[in-house]
Amino acid sequence: MAAAAAAAEQQPRAAAPVLRYGSQNCNGLATTAKAAEAAGHWRRAGYHVVLVQEHHLTLLTRVAVARRLRQLGWAAYFAFSPPGASGRGRGGTAILIRSSLLSSDSFTIVGGDAAVR
Repeated sequence: MAAAAAAAEQQPRAAAPVLRYGSQNCNGLATTAKAAEAAGHWRRAGYHVVLVQEHHLTLLTRVAVARRLRQLGWAAYFAFSPPGASGRGRGGTAILIRSSLLSSDSFTIVGGDAAVR
């Protein structure tokens, strides 16, 4: 019995799944071109989840950027800051998750507004 236990300990274990997280201060993500550039960087870095600061989006500019990110394989959850004196977006945070992660059922968003895209 001890020999079987020792043999089991020597068996290689399967690698556990790994999630790669990244964080970026975008200093503006208010165009689809900037969103595509940032999404390319995140994909090359191998990130599954990205925490974004300073996206500078408004409720209106969010629509096109969120659509572009979705086309590039990211689900986006935004929080907004009040617009600046000029009416332009400033501040803001977001959590971006690879869409494939959500569709694989290996990652779930739960709770209130967080579950709504």
